[in-house]
Amino acid sequence: MNKNQKIEQQVEKTLHALDDAERAKTDEYFFSRLEKRMQEKNAGEPTSQRISLSIAAVMLLILVNIITLLHYNHASQTSQNSMQTQEIQMNALAEKYFFTEPVIYKQSETIPSNGRR
Repeated sequence: MNKNQKIEQQVEKTLHALDDAERAKTDEYFFSRLEKRMQEKNAGEPTSQRISLSIAAVMLLILVNIITLLHYNHASQTSQNSMQTQEIQMNALAEKYFFTEPVIYKQSETIPSNGRR
């Protein structure tokens, strides 16, 4: 026999070795115990998917905080500018109509409720 035929014979012998093997027998609760043990082992370890999800959630939270901070700063600057503009407009209106001091009238000095004085 040549070398190639010996190799083929060994391969065939190896492939047919498992044909006569019987299925391993276990008790009826083996699979549930194995599954429970695997779950307990995996419960303590964070998987790479959990870690990446946690990192993404933290990055999203940081991004939302930065956007909120920038929006708040812009809104406060706009609010200050609008208050200053409003004050300037009110002062211009007061100067135009000579309202230099606030005048408070009592209700009795205004028009009486029955139309007579």
